[in-house]
Amino acid sequence: MHGDQDKTVPFSVSETYRRNLKTAGIEAELVRVQGADHGFKGRNIKPGLEEIDRMVVVFFQKHLKK
Repeated sequence: MHGDQDKTVPFSVSETYRRNLKTAGIEAELVRVQGADHGFKGRNIKPGLEEIDRMVVVFFQKHLKK
């Protein structure tokens, strides 16, 4: 997940990272958080913080199975 208004780390860095992971055969997802700066700061970000939390839990449940 990466905010599209991030001035600390450009969104393009995460796009490149995701692309490189996929090229290496590693499953990767990238969620653009609209209106969010670094650390998901911002008003009316989409997805919202509750949805981001839910998505993180689902990701961990999927990938950290015992």
